[in-house]
Amino acid sequence: MKKNMPFKATKKLPVRAVAAPMQDEINTLAALYNQRQYAEAENLARDVIKRFPKHGFGWKVLGAVLQAIGKINESLDAKQMAADLSPNDAEAWSNLGNTYQKQNCLDESEKCLRQALKISPNLAVAHNNLGITLEKLTRFNEAKLSYQKALILRPDYAEARYNYGVTLQKLLRVEEAEESYRLAISIDFNQAKAHSNLALILKNKSQFAESEQHFVTALQQDSQFIDAHYNFALLLLLSGRLKEGWAQYQWFYHPENANPSKPKQPNLTAKQWQGEPLQGKTILIHSEQGLGDMIQFVRYAQHLQAVGAKVWVLVIKPLVELFKTIPWVARVLDNGEQHQTVYDFWVFPLALPYWFQTTLETVPLNVPYLSVDDTKVTWWKNWLNQHISVEHKRVGLVWAGNPVHANDANRSIAFSELSAFASIKNVTFISLQLGEKAKKELENCPDGVTILDAAPFIHDFTDSAALLGALDLLITVDSAPAHLAGALNLSVWTLITKVPDWRWLLERNDSVWYKSMRLFRQSERGDWTSVLKDVKVALEQL
Repeated sequence: MKKNMPFKATKKLPVRAVAAPMQDEINTLAALYNQRQYAEAENLARDVIKRFPKHGFGWKVLGAVLQAIGKINESLDAKQMAADLSPNDAEAWSNLGNTYQKQNCLDESEKCLRQALKISPNLAVAHNNLGITLEKLTRFNEAKLSYQKALILRPDYAEARYNYGVTLQKLLRVEEAEESYRLAISIDFNQAKAHSNLALILKNKSQFAESEQHFVTALQQDSQFIDAHYNFALLLLLSGRLKEGWAQYQWFYHPENANPSKPKQPNLTAKQWQGEPLQGKTILIHSEQGLGDMIQFVRYAQHLQAVGAKVWVLVIKPLVELFKTIPWVARVLDNGEQHQTVYDFWVFPLALPYWFQTTLETVPLNVPYLSVDDTKVTWWKNWLNQHISVEHKRVGLVWAGNPVHANDANRSIAFSELSAFASIKNVTFISLQLGEKAKKELENCPDGVTILDAAPFIHDFTDSAALLGALDLLITVDSAPAHLAGALNLSVWTLITKVPDWRWLLERNDSVWYKSMRLFRQSERGDWTSVLKDVKVALEQL
């Protein structure tokens, strides 16, 4: 994002018939701001305003100082005054537009920035600020043009070069974005955000060593850079360096983390567990993120029980009955009940590997830790027998994950690609895919592929678990059913991207988390065709 730009004390001020501060005073005021001596700058600015209330420069500096120290509302008032007093000062309008942008008042921001450019079409900082505003408005092509204009005017404008890279990345022009980040770094090596974003691109290109270098550099430049800590954690975990990765991962829970997938800090009377002794205490594992995460990490209930705790778990309703089958869990709370009872501590499930210092060698492989309802298994077997020849293998299918997941476009497979299974003999597929989209897709199955729709009979995870218990195999993308089958210790083949979610690690076809899981990996990014061919060969060998 835009940094506060240095003031140019020698810039000509608009000609106004008002008293003005001396040039030395203007130079001093600008110098104090540029040197980040904000307290002194604020005091002098207020003194200048007191003596010259109708002159815009004091208000302009005061607005910048107030923004720098986080007083955004007061900054907005000061900058508005500066623009009103100096209506022909393009920089004043640009500063005002930038503050509106900080407050997410994007329409007002755009108006101010366009006014600045109307006064001074060659003001590069205004083009850059307008680009940021347009990007926030998701008008990415317009934002791209604004950054290009800024860079034509100032080719060495590192911040605009970084912002240009961000927009290119959002336009999925990843190679160009990488080039833009590299250029930003070559202009100003101390661009922590450029290093971090470049590291992410390199990670997705499997250039892991260089990716790590840029994450480390970003954190050397800004030790409080939450996104860099979190994304570096995911790289370390993916590489199998779990102990280092879990330590970095704790930044995900930082109060100032704006990641939309971060769980909200619950308003509970109990203390958040930070490794205190648990003998004789009750601890609540509090739900977070996806259902698959909850299924995967509830296994740590055994660790908590082993150190003397009574373990409770909070989940959403579809998981309640299933989690009552976990042998180390004394009580399962439905969402809302956490406020109606008393316990000593609570903890997020993905914090538990950190507190128990989990490494590749110490991953708790305590499967199965979930159980199926035998009565429901019998029902499913009867249902399957009514529809499927006894000679056929019964193979579950899940081809798409939760559509709100940030990486769903990459991890899900287009339904049409299941035509790869058309010539497989003696196999009937059973869809565990839920939702209206799946229902419509199943009405148009690829020729030669038989898929039964089990979704109408799946009401919660105990139904899904019982169905899996009646099948020979589950084939699934990276989704909650993969974790469910793994936690039940049932045969599951999981199809994953070339650079997968961290938990599947690299270059292996098994899972350290689930004994019964086999992994099928993309050889090239986005290539599901070869993955499905490998699956087909494996199916034919059954």
